[in-house]
Amino acid sequence: LSAFAQELLRELNGIDLPGAAVRSVSAAKCRAFADEFLKVTSLEESLFDGILAFRSIQEPTEHSIFVGSTAAVLAAAVGRVDPIWISNLLAASTFHDVGLTHVHRDILQKTPSEWSPDERLEYESHVTKGVMLLKDSEDHFPKEVTRMVQEHHEKPDGSGFPGKRKEQEIFEGSRFLILANYFDRLCQGEETGIEVSPRAAMLLIEKQLPAGKQIAEQLRLALSTD
Repeated sequence: LSAFAQELLRELNGIDLPGAAVRSVSAAKCRAFADEFLKVTSLEESLFDGILAFRSIQEPTEHSIFVGSTAAVLAAAVGRVDPIWISNLLAASTFHDVGLTHVHRDILQKTPSEWSPDERLEYESHVTKGVMLLKDSEDHFPKEVTRMVQEHHEKPDGSGFPGKRKEQEIFEGSRFLILANYFDRLCQGEETGIEVSPRAAMLLIEKQLPAGKQIAEQLRLALSTD
C-alpha cells in the first residue's frame, strides 16, 4: 500500500500545468485509493459508510474530496495504512470546512491578502464553528476527527489558528490534513490568487513546510524510494 501511494504521489507531483481538468485523472486515482480504506471500515461504522457514499457522488477534484484523497495518499506513502486511522482522516477532510457555511460569501471570494482585520477574524472563526457543528451532529464523530478539524489551520511555527499550536503539539493526522489542504488551496489559487500546478505547489511546500520538518522529511524519503 505504501509503495502504491508513493507511485500516486509521484504521478501527482509530475503534473506541470495548473487547472482542475489537468489533475482530474490523478485525482480520481487518489480517490479510488483512499476509498478502499473506507470500504473496509464502512462495514463496521455507519459514519464511514456515509463518508464513502458522499465521496462517490462528488467530483474527485472537489476541494474536500481532493484534500481527503491527497491526505490519505500522503499518509500512506510514509507508512500510515491503518484503515481506521485513514478513515478518520478522510472524515475530518470531508468536514474540515463545514464552518464556512457560517462565513459571509464575500469574504470567501477574496484572497487572504485582501481581507480586512474583521474579515480575517470572521474567516478564522469557521474552524471553531465547524467543530461545534460536528459535536452537535447526530452522527458520532470520533475525537480524533474533531481534533483534526480543530487543527487544520494550525502551523508548525505556532502562527496558525485558532490555537497557535506548534509542530509537536499538533496531532499527526492534523498535519497530513494541513498539508493536503494547503496543497489544494495553492493549486486552486486560494492562497495567492493564481492557480499553480501540483508540481509548483509541491515546490512551494518544500520551502514553506506547512506541516513541519518531520513529515516533510518522511515524504522526501518516500518520493526518493525506487
